[in-house]
Amino acid sequence: MEKRNYNILIIPLMILAMFLFGCESGSEPEDSYGSISFEKQGNPPGGGFDLGDLTEEEAAGLLYMVEEEKLAHDVYVTFNEMYGEPIFENISQSEAAHMRMVSVKIAKYGLVNPIGENGIGEFVNPEIQELFNYFVEQGSSSLNDALNVGGAIEETDIIDLWEQLDMLEGNLDIQRVYSNLLNGSKNHLKAFVRVLDFYGVQYEPQYLTQEQFDSIMNETPRRKIRRGN
Repeated sequence: MEKRNYNILIIPLMILAMFLFGCESGSEPEDSYGSISFEKQGNPPGGGFDLGDLTEEEAAGLLYMVEEEKLAHDVYVTFNEMYGEPIFENISQSEAAHMRMVSVKIAKYGLVNPIGENGIGEFVNPEIQELFNYFVEQGSSSLNDALNVGGAIEETDIIDLWEQLDMLEGNLDIQRVYSNLLNGSKNHLKAFVRVLDFYGVQYEPQYLTQEQFDSIMNETPRRKIRRGN
């Protein structure tokens, strides 16, 4: 990789500032899945929901999305071990928070969480397993390749979340979660684009259309959607 003639102390500070700005505020500073139990759980105290409150498509969507968030988390943890680039550690923590958000809903509706006790790079859904293997292979050649894979993962998340939101049949409970995940994925995509730009690489959209990509880049960052009183 071509080296730049920047002061060695200035570069890490600039990169760190970009990471902190690019990721969601409020992400929990821990590189783990958190304390939630990924087993079948009953309804929480004080009322809850059962499977009758979900369509089959909504239930399947929750189970897919939690593993897709795990995919992003696990790829970024893997790349952080390879390259020690702070953006991967930073965003992996945000992805762990996203996994917990979806897992809370999975538990709330009494579904069995596919994450279970699976470790890094282990998935129940064969499609997601294949994607994990593909993305890690694509990003193993260089740091720039890994950063481009980060962008590809966030684009994939955005497209899948758009589809899930379009499919929901008035379920505001899940809509809130998906909307927050969507805002987070857009912020992560912007962060990868900025870091690649810092290294002199212009990012090109890989799954989004150019129009969709430009629209996201020009969006004003949004706050998380919170439950009303």
